[in-house]
Amino acid sequence: MMMNVDQIYNAVTEAVQAKFGAFEAECAVVLGSGLGDFVDQITESDYLNYSDIPFFKKTTVQGHAGRLCVGLFQGQPIVCLQGRPHWYEGVTAEVYIALIAAVKACGVKTLVVTNAVGGIRSDLTVGDVVLIEDHINLQGRHPLVGLTPPPFISMDSAYDVELREQFIQLAQAEQLPLKKGVYCGVLGPSFETPAEIQAFKSMGADLVAMSMIPEVLTARYFELRVLGLSIVSNPAAGLSQQTLGHDVTLAGVQKGSKQLLQLLTAFVKGKE
Repeated sequence: MMMNVDQIYNAVTEAVQAKFGAFEAECAVVLGSGLGDFVDQITESDYLNYSDIPFFKKTTVQGHAGRLCVGLFQGQPIVCLQGRPHWYEGVTAEVYIALIAAVKACGVKTLVVTNAVGGIRSDLTVGDVVLIEDHINLQGRHPLVGLTPPPFISMDSAYDVELREQFIQLAQAEQLPLKKGVYCGVLGPSFETPAEIQAFKSMGADLVAMSMIPEVLTARYFELRVLGLSIVSNPAAGLSQQTLGHDVTLAGVQKGSKQLLQLLTAFVKGKE
């Protein structure tokens, strides 16, 4: 199916600007499972429900409020996507085009994507904040399929090298631990099997989850710089005796959310 990107972009821009006027921000943050409380730190805030944005779809996952928030964070204008769509919710590619179009409508140039992940690498523990260096897309879907002409975008530095270096330096300055890793994205909604985790490990994956990659691909199409951050919410399947479930994910995220908030605060302040 062919997509009309201009039609999507124009409709989303009209809706966002009708709500927020001429609001502009340098940075936008996509908040993953259990991280929606980040918006409590935003002042002079205003909201737009995803259901009120053309081509969007209301999120159905616990821990994802499903709204676009703008305001001031540490005195800096910011855009927050409080929750995200997932392929396993039955969304189409248009939803991801619209999601990034919404932040582009606010003048955003840098997109920070966050999520909760299962840890594969042996040194990763629950609550660790991990800087994403690269990803492996095993979701079997791509949000740019159907665009004309086909966008053969380079993914050599999908996660901006300069932004990663800045983030490493600020973590050191804040004396906060920060790990690095390669993220593997799968479709879901079922968790992975222990055999799949071992296969992902052999491919070079350190982390696994069911989100993030569609936003990154679409953001690169729109020429946004991307920074990826994950919180390890649990050991991946077969690496502990724990039975996995979304409640486990939400509980694990809370162990690293304070540290991630500190790091994001320092990062946004650095955008002054």
